[in-house]
Amino acid sequence: MYRTCVLPIITYASAIWWTKKETHAKALNRVQNRALRIICAAFRTTPIQALEIEATIPPIHLHLDYLERKAGIRLNRLSITNPVIHCLPPAWTQTEHSSPRQETNLSSRGTTQLHWIAAHTAHNHERVFPFLLPPWRKTHTDYPNRVTIQDEPTKRDKAISEHLHYVSSLKTSPNHIVVYTDGSQKTVGQRFRRTGAAAVGFHQGNEIFKQRIGLGGMAEVYDAELTGLVIGLRTAITKAESLPKIHHIHIYADNAAAIKTVPDPKPHKGQLLAYTFYQHMLRWLQKNPVNTLRVAWCPSHSDIPGNERADQLAKEAILLPSSSEPTITHNIRHAHEHLKRDWTTLWRNSSPQQGSWATANRISPSLCPTPHFLGLADKRELFGRLLQCRTGHSYSGEYYHRFVPSADPACPCGEPIQTREHIIQVCPIYERHRNTLRKVSQILYLPDLLGTKEGIKALISFLDNSGAFTKNGQSPPTRSTPHMTDRPLTDFLETDSQTPS
Repeated sequence: MYRTCVLPIITYASAIWWTKKETHAKALNRVQNRALRIICAAFRTTPIQALEIEATIPPIHLHLDYLERKAGIRLNRLSITNPVIHCLPPAWTQTEHSSPRQETNLSSRGTTQLHWIAAHTAHNHERVFPFLLPPWRKTHTDYPNRVTIQDEPTKRDKAISEHLHYVSSLKTSPNHIVVYTDGSQKTVGQRFRRTGAAAVGFHQGNEIFKQRIGLGGMAEVYDAELTGLVIGLRTAITKAESLPKIHHIHIYADNAAAIKTVPDPKPHKGQLLAYTFYQHMLRWLQKNPVNTLRVAWCPSHSDIPGNERADQLAKEAILLPSSSEPTITHNIRHAHEHLKRDWTTLWRNSSPQQGSWATANRISPSLCPTPHFLGLADKRELFGRLLQCRTGHSYSGEYYHRFVPSADPACPCGEPIQTREHIIQVCPIYERHRNTLRKVSQILYLPDLLGTKEGIKALISFLDNSGAFTKNGQSPPTRSTPHMTDRPLTDFLETDSQTPS
């Protein structure tokens, strides 16, 4: 709810007013810090850095930088007639990417905020044209009996058997071409990624063509899947023209998102690839009234010969040369990686070297929810206790001694000051629950129990069974999920009586 409802409101139009000033982020920090304490069921004294990592919510100033990068990417979605585009250098108003690529130089940014935003992208990156085709254009829905678009079904095992049976039935007919397409991405070296696409065609069970194309390091798998569909249809039509008996083309891909996108060039990522596919599709349909086209999802890594062959060719295409410009999907992924990299750098430079949180602070920040965050989604009290234990800001005598001097810091077992180490390692009250912890660390080494995935998993079981770190030291009562039938009937009657007839 915070990500969906609160964060978009407090950062509204931040690309305009965010100028890296600390005063701009200070007010938003107060809102986010309060939200983090509610999300994590944490004490007010808990370090904010710990809450950000546990809730996978980056610091607000890094999030504002991320929104600025995304605003720059959106410039590539504007029409060349848009007034905003005309405030940028003249190259932005060109429809053809004829000029050589220029690397973005952040030191040469302009003086306006718009130029700061535009420095995160370039005019020769992938563009989206809102008015590429009129709204009354013909689409695949105008050919209901001749064009079939099928995305991923719900039951994968059944889809595999049906696909093999259907393709096998086409081998005896000379009127069909079956095409498999695929895209692949691989990290070459330590950090550089390369992408490739491929298509392979079969006629009566025999391979009649194969196509490979390298997309370089500025594209993603989604772009490769779209490219594979385009080259697959284009080559299949060329082959069909040389074999007059062919009137039916079947194209299979293992990416449902690409299948939904490719038939209609709407203003979205990969629009120009979809536009090329769209033109080939119309050309094929208009050539002969009996021609048909079927684009369907195919299960991947399921020992389907055509799909395995396309996957092999796509992996080979990764190493082929390419001069393609950055795509929108690549820029979005790069913005995510930039955010994660900045957050990780900040975490390494500002992490405490000592203290209760430093013992558990061994897992680097992530933009994806942690396993224990997702696993305890319906057990908020247990998640709160886990966080309180890992940060040291919990119901313990050690915490009372620091922040609540009026409270008794002694442990019920007689220890003068009840510390986190005492509860986890030696307190006789919880001895029978420590077997789970010893499976991870025989000596109950705290950094392993508090700062590793295996240790946290064992710690969850220990806290759930023992009731440790609760206010009274006992397991809390189980609460049932509320239901509408729990409301007294009088509540409904009072509500109905207030409703005007």
